[in-house]
Amino acid sequence: MAIPYIATIVITGICYMVNVPGGKVVSVVMPNAEHGIPVSTASAIPPHYAFIKYLKNQTMPNPTGEQRRTPNFTYSETVDVGGTKKVFEWAVILLHAEKLTLATGTSSLDINQATTKPGGPTCMLGKCKVPPLEDTRIPDDRQPYSKIIDRKTACPQCSDIPIGYLTPGAHDSVVGARLDLTDGFLASGAFKKGEKCLWAFRPQEQGGSEPTPRPLPQMASLDVRTADNTLTINFQLFDTSTTAPLKLQGSDTSRLVAIIGNAPLSDILGIDPLMVENTDEHFQLYYKLISGHIDNHPIPNKYSSDCFTVSITNGNCPPMQQQ
Repeated sequence: MAIPYIATIVITGICYMVNVPGGKVVSVVMPNAEHGIPVSTASAIPPHYAFIKYLKNQTMPNPTGEQRRTPNFTYSETVDVGGTKKVFEWAVILLHAEKLTLATGTSSLDINQATTKPGGPTCMLGKCKVPPLEDTRIPDDRQPYSKIIDRKTACPQCSDIPIGYLTPGAHDSVVGARLDLTDGFLASGAFKKGEKCLWAFRPQEQGGSEPTPRPLPQMASLDVRTADNTLTINFQLFDTSTTAPLKLQGSDTSRLVAIIGNAPLSDILGIDPLMVENTDEHFQLYYKLISGHIDNHPIPNKYSSDCFTVSITNGNCPPMQQQ
């Protein structure tokens, strides 16, 4: 039997991760904020886009000319890797009112509960093929999934997400895209400055107390096993029609990686922010999704000075979970 190949899905930005009752499924819900939001109590929130981002050279060859999902745009960036200048060409697909499915062929979601490495304990025993990342700026740590901030901690008086938002339908004005995780090894990671960068959730809700300041992971990572070095991502529009799939292929020297998230365009393009962010106003997009309004809910406020602004998408927005 061939050793399984590990491909990595990085989930980052405003992504609400719901532990669906009754089964080992985590549904990732990305709010529709393509037009941005004027906020009465803080600065305006810029447009956020649900997206998939991947290295263009990891597009699977298509010799027969079958229908495939193509990127909305590509861009290049030159990066210093170990003292050598390297050019990365990225492809970006913008998502709107569609559900994504990873065609892994199996259904076994393993939630990480310890500090480990890509693929989890089994892969640490040499039973998986885990190639290195071509872009070493992408964090590759694997921390307990429980370190992702949960709704009850961040906003105890908020409600859970309306159940209708977990089903494709006429909710595209609120939900921009959805990804159901049913297979793979799910962990958190990408803490700023290790775990020394702490955030407090303020203002406190009426009658409540401030949660203990904590580090916030900038990503959830899903390591999926494939029989070879390829992965197909399928798309279903919320009106139940389908579109062409995206097919990716890694190699023995470059792990297949796709970044899926919800962020401003400047963050998707990796542009450095204009200023240091001491509060994460964009976190209020979660409250638009789960509470219907965004004012007066707790948002992350920088608690320690031992922080820096660079993350996967150069923003601050961490995933959030609903247990």
